[in-house]
Amino acid sequence: KKIGAAAFYFCDNLRSITLPKSVKTIEEYALYNTILVYTDAQDISSWSKDAFDDNLVYIHKGLDLSKIVKENNFEFYVDETVSLLNYLGNDSIVVIPSEFNSKPVVEIANSAFLKNQTLEEVTIGNNITIIKDKAFRETALNSVEIPSSVKEIGEYAFSACESLESVIFNEGLEIINISAFAACKNLLIAILPSSLKRIEQYGFQNCLSIKTIYIPKNVEYIGEGAFYACGRSTLYIEAASIPSSWHANFSPSGAKKVFNANKDNL
Repeated sequence: KKIGAAAFYFCDNLRSITLPKSVKTIEEYALYNTILVYTDAQDISSWSKDAFDDNLVYIHKGLDLSKIVKENNFEFYVDETVSLLNYLGNDSIVVIPSEFNSKPVVEIANSAFLKNQTLEEVTIGNNITIIKDKAFRETALNSVEIPSSVKEIGEYAFSACESLESVIFNEGLEIINISAFAACKNLLIAILPSSLKRIEQYGFQNCLSIKTIYIPKNVEYIGEGAFYACGRSTLYIEAASIPSSWHANFSPSGAKKVFNANKDNL
């Protein structure tokens, strides 16, 4: 019913923990270095706000705990479809399956690979429709291909992946959320797909090495600072002019812009 103060504070390798709703009290710093918490409780207001590091933890509330399945270093949540909750291994190359138990794996959940510094290459299954917040943040990825099934990339999903040099965006992607690729300081190029509709604020901020950014004309909105501090990049814009729906400060005022751009010529 109770987890005492700092009970697991020094468990630096405790990525995830399952807590039934019978746990009513969690005291200060009890799980301060834990990344993922699974619970069937909906109301966790009795848990101390200082039990976790708010900048690190993600709490999955209201789960049916019997649906969490561990296999091959993955933690899955198996319902009508499957969510990849967590990766527990230390392999440098990881393949995320398209199916598990004959059901499609449709999402990579919040913080599933967060801070995994052994992960250099990942193959994302072709049933994934969303990569959620912080899913790959601060990993050692060198490159990644976003399959055509993915419609949305969450906030900070690939942020601070400092070794990431190449991202292949396939047609199908519609939304790049806040700071999704921020601080990927070695990313060199971003050729965005014509299916893309929105780039939220700071989407590619502080990608210091990026030289080439292609923005298709179907992009309806770009948020403030989406391309701030992007080195000496050139923005190749398919449209003839900047749409009024884009934030006035979506890029540095001095950034070079080429209009009526054709990505086939890049």
